[in-house]
Amino acid sequence: MPHENIDGGTGRDIDPDVPPKLTFRAIVRELRGVLIFIAVVSAVYIGFRFSPWYGAFTVSEIEAYLRSLGFLAVPIHIVCFVILPLFIFPITPLCMAGGALFGTGMGFVISAVGFILNSWAGFAISKSMFRKRIERLVRGRGVTIDRGIAEHGILSTFLIRFFPFTPAGFQNYLVGLSGVSFRHFTIGSLLGGMPWVFVLTFLGGALFAERTTVFLSSILLFLFICVVSLIVTFYNRDKILGRTQKEEPTLIERKDEEHS
Repeated sequence: MPHENIDGGTGRDIDPDVPPKLTFRAIVRELRGVLIFIAVVSAVYIGFRFSPWYGAFTVSEIEAYLRSLGFLAVPIHIVCFVILPLFIFPITPLCMAGGALFGTGMGFVISAVGFILNSWAGFAISKSMFRKRIERLVRGRGVTIDRGIAEHGILSTFLIRFFPFTPAGFQNYLVGLSGVSFRHFTIGSLLGGMPWVFVLTFLGGALFAERTTVFLSSILLFLFICVVSLIVTFYNRDKILGRTQKEEPTLIERKDEEHS
């Protein structure tokens, strides 16, 4: 019986051992939702970036705003932490403002709660909406890399989190597209993300403490974690890229083998 395959055509039954042919039209169709999502997120961020309100997205302005909220400062800070990084807003000013307002200890706890809630939200959005589409598109070397990331889920997430030069929101979406499980993502996020949340919170508290020694200590700690993150990422890159693994034809075929 004729049926539709991934390239949008109809015809004879397809051999399950042979991955369906990909065409440009099929790729665009599969990635249409991803592209629309990226466009919406980018439009929100760019619109804010060039708006009059962008100047208020600084540590001092956020700290002053939260302070004016009184007892609502804590829940509002957590809500901002959950929502804003979904649109690729940086978490740095949020962490630093938390440290400046609540102190390093309490600021870290509040920021950590917001960080993990945002991580779960971004991961769930990416996994539920786009993972199946990626599975239908990935071939050859991409399957090997995907398997390496999934099999070392905690390490993969840890390294992505620990790398200091990508927005936290982007990290959530990136890991969600992979085969990493929710449990491994959570553990890896805690191990790789909490050091940065602490350092940025500590830096925010030191910035407003007007104590040179504390401020310099926070800067040195920040630089130390940057160096360590680059070293750890470099020495574990082979595991993540799956360079020691046998390449597989498709993710769909891999799933069929696991269920057989």
